[in-house]
Amino acid sequence: MKERGFTLVELLIVFAIISITMGMIISTFGFSNYEIKYLKENADILASDLLLARISAIKESIYYRIEFFPGLYEKAWEYRIKRESENEPVKTISKFTNNIHVISTNFPSNEVYFYPNGAPSSGGTIILKNSKGKRLYIKIEAAVGRIRVTDINN
Repeated sequence: MKERGFTLVELLIVFAIISITMGMIISTFGFSNYEIKYLKENADILASDLLLARISAIKESIYYRIEFFPGLYEKAWEYRIKRESENEPVKTISKFTNNIHVISTNFPSNEVYFYPNGAPSSGGTIILKNSKGKRLYIKIEAAVGRIRVTDINN
């Protein structure tokens, strides 16, 4: 009499193949979600620094300036927040986390001022990009100074 069924070894091999395949699928999708999460976190940090400069300008009734410095390479961008007529920055960010970087701004001379009433010197956009090419845009609206993060460049 011949018994039909699978041996324990055969079942373990099938289970191992399914586990490895599922692990690769989950890690592929999970990794891209983390990259988007890191990009969003860095964009939120930059937006909150801009908001800090705006609120500080209103509170202290002085100008605050945010200067963006492009380096020789894309990843060398940094920004500094300075008070009116002070040479030392209040805050300097020279590196974003997880391979996120500023790729451009469209402010005159790569700087924006916040006046004592909270209005910016000009409206503009700062573009952040991750290693996969995904971009987020930090926009400052002229006159009102509204700061927002978006994935649409319009």
